[in-house]
Amino acid sequence: MQATLIVRTLLCLVVALTVVACNGGGGSSPNPERPIVDDVTGVTFSAARQSITSGESTSVVWSVPNGTSLSIQPDIGAVQNSGSVLITPAETTLYTLTGDSEGVPFALKLTVNVVPLADVAIQASSSSGTAPLRVTFTPILASATAINRIFWDFEGDGGSVDAGLGEGALGFDRLSGLASGTANYDVTGQDVTYVYNDVGNYTARVRVLDVDGNAADASFDVVVADALSSANFRAEPNSGTVPFTVSFSSRATDAQGISSYAWDIDSDGITDLTRSSGSFRFEEPGEYAPTVQITDRQGQVTTLTSPALQVSAYATAAPTVRLRVNDQDGEAPHTVEFAASVSGVDDAQWAWDLNGDGTPDSTAEAAATFTYNEPGTYYAKLVLRNANGSIGTAVRQIDVTASATLAVTQSAFDPTAGQSTQFVLESAGSLMASIDIKDERGVVVNNLLALTQLPAGSNSFSWNGTDNAGNVLPPGAYSPVVSYQVGDSLRVLELPNESGNRVFYPSAWGGGSCRYSSVDCGSLAISANEIEPFNNNPVVYAFDTLFNARMTGYVTVIGSEDFAPASFFRDRVMPKGSYSINWFGEGTDGKLLPYRDSRGYLPAIFGITLPDTTVVLTHDTSVSDLTAQPNILFPDNDQRGSVAKYTFTLSKAASVELRIDSTDAGVEVYRKTFNNVPAGQSSLISWNGRNNTGDLVAPGGYRISISAVDSFGLKSLPVRAMQRVRY
Repeated sequence: MQATLIVRTLLCLVVALTVVACNGGGGSSPNPERPIVDDVTGVTFSAARQSITSGESTSVVWSVPNGTSLSIQPDIGAVQNSGSVLITPAETTLYTLTGDSEGVPFALKLTVNVVPLADVAIQASSSSGTAPLRVTFTPILASATAINRIFWDFEGDGGSVDAGLGEGALGFDRLSGLASGTANYDVTGQDVTYVYNDVGNYTARVRVLDVDGNAADASFDVVVADALSSANFRAEPNSGTVPFTVSFSSRATDAQGISSYAWDIDSDGITDLTRSSGSFRFEEPGEYAPTVQITDRQGQVTTLTSPALQVSAYATAAPTVRLRVNDQDGEAPHTVEFAASVSGVDDAQWAWDLNGDGTPDSTAEAAATFTYNEPGTYYAKLVLRNANGSIGTAVRQIDVTASATLAVTQSAFDPTAGQSTQFVLESAGSLMASIDIKDERGVVVNNLLALTQLPAGSNSFSWNGTDNAGNVLPPGAYSPVVSYQVGDSLRVLELPNESGNRVFYPSAWGGGSCRYSSVDCGSLAISANEIEPFNNNPVVYAFDTLFNARMTGYVTVIGSEDFAPASFFRDRVMPKGSYSINWFGEGTDGKLLPYRDSRGYLPAIFGITLPDTTVVLTHDTSVSDLTAQPNILFPDNDQRGSVAKYTFTLSKAASVELRIDSTDAGVEVYRKTFNNVPAGQSSLISWNGRNNTGDLVAPGGYRISISAVDSFGLKSLPVRAMQRVRY
């Protein structure tokens, strides 16, 4: 029953598009706008349309009374005192008209914005590292309609799935871990993770297709270096009286697997062992530092030595020492119990150096216990000195890893209001750690914590949304990166992400649903209003999100969900909260959509939750409560409604962009930016019914869009109204 109600509502909306477009009225005091020519009297420089989609053209028009030395860059041809030229820029382009007008030099700038039919870029958690390298890829999507197929080829080898895109190098990989299980492509734009197990240089590729079949591609280079994942060595005993036999062993792991071992135990350049373990008989006294070459299955060779392998061979009688441990490897704090078995001991002095710093930690006989509070590789050493001066040693390698988590106290805040958040790093043992803050592009914007020795337990670090210089950062999503030191290297702490990268749909059926979870994902309410575009009576889609998320909103046709005639926003970062969209029944380009007697229009609104530790800065500027008067504009009538007035509310002082599109032709006719508009309710913006080049627009319907542009250059979601022009 509920599904039927929604469809009926939507069908009413599309019927209204064809029968209520004639209501209007109005009137306003005349005050026609004049073209603004900056500071050069009489010089104009404009474009018929300042926003076009890829492949479209627009006219650039200029007039320079008594001009000399005129040029337009990038070059679009010869420039006379007045003229126009049709241009088709491939991307958003800034044009500059320079010259001299009656002795006054000038340089006027004009930006023609090119909206891609489909566009994609790749952000990645890492571009290089040692195998196995885990990389999370995020697709950054843009489209004039809606992108609904996203294909990935992680290794750049053509993948295993053709998906109708071509054979061989055009193939793509199957995706696992998505809501649909194993699929050929993703439809939402989720993060995807891939593990590179083999050494090499890779070019990850993504291809996206929008609902009209327009494609876009992007690539990202990944370099995977070779390194042993771990290597633990042992020689037993580490000392003795010649001739004596020592057992050697290596416990090494490698992402590619181990192919062979080559031990040179006595440093003579000759291989003595070719297995992971074996024995060697020392005949000559001396100090030995055995090495082992480990070759993986890709032929990569790593040569290693270790204090645990060092052997002291004596000509005179010396103690023999062997060590046993209860738990060799573990997470900090890691407590290890050592037990020694010895022979040839005569009133010996015991010295346990359990952390390898050269200072004895215990002089107890037979056994010792030590707690390793920091991650790292340690070489615990026992030295016995007999009364006759002879020495016996034993060394064991102990590997300790970090045990730590990171939590965020405030996942969204406004830095301009003095708000901040706390990153709480909880570690079981002490930790040498650093914290960097990255923006959505993966660029480090704040080195919040330099590499610092932290005690065990909770350590909190405040962040107020600024960069290293104390400047407030733009609104958006920011992620912490925690690194900790192990020996001479830094490792990145794997942060929790139990709730991140989940797709959810605010639902009109109450509660909604999250993929992978049964938690409440918010609601979607569709107003009962019929669409009356030119009476400014839209349908309202009110939705909420219980998560910080990247939200996407568009309209599809019931029964043909791949078709998206109206797109509201794509991958827009939104903190948890309530939102609404006013829709007047127009397509993305502003043109009124056709009446459909059997299929209504259905809102498609979904989100992808941000990672658990991601923080959203919420000081973006919004515009609301737009009204347009009069409903019908008579531009050539000095007595009745010759100028349209727009009233709206601005959350913060900002620039405001006015854009007007024809609902008949679906093209932009006018665009202008008003700087330094104060916060609060404003009625400072008007339109005199002329297009970008100063000519009167054709009679018909027009969509009014007003957006706020903040000091960072970020544009708010537009608010819209409808007007008609008559003569």
